[in-house]
Amino acid sequence: PGKTWMGGFGALLGSVLGSWLWLSCIAPAINNHWVAPAFLPVLLYGMILGVVGLVGDLCESLIKRDLEQKDSALLLPGFGGLLDLLDSPLFAAPVAYLLWVCLPLA
Repeated sequence: PGKTWMGGFGALLGSVLGSWLWLSCIAPAINNHWVAPAFLPVLLYGMILGVVGLVGDLCESLIKRDLEQKDSALLLPGFGGLLDLLDSPLFAAPVAYLLWVCLPLA
């Protein structure tokens, strides 16, 4: 669906950087008892969420292609619809929660 390899790698890099920012900087500022995890768990957390987010984006694109729709809604013209803004978070949020609860990050 028109996705490029560089775009995919950029999304993964952004996911890893976002995970590092959250787990190492923001979470400790919110919770005084939080200890920033080592780099490897942060890297894995970001990579997993990045891949899941890309899968969500590709699934939504596949649905639009099957329905022969360019945009999923007309609410936000030019963005492909509201679903285009939410496809990755809809897939990644439950996985992020499970990783947060089930895996030790420190």
